[in-house]
Amino acid sequence: MTRYDSGPEKGHGRTEQRVVRATDYLDWFEPAERKHWLGLRCLVDITRTCGFRRETSSEKCNDLTSHAPEADKIGDMIRAQW
Repeated sequence: MTRYDSGPEKGHGRTEQRVVRATDYLDWFEPAERKHWLGLRCLVDITRTCGFRRETSSEKCNDLTSHAPEADKIGDMIRAQW
């Protein structure tokens, strides 16, 4: 498993931090199901925490991808989409 922590980023009056974890451990995935996910290489877990004024919110997302389990690169790709 690889891990990437963006560190706090400030902009537009808020502070945002993303933690991305990526793993290629997919043995739990049923072989009958896995055949429908050709090219699957990685499971990604993203936690995003935002602070604005005195409030903090957090959201967690999971993703399946054909990318290598390199959390820093996946984190950069995710950031480019937000």
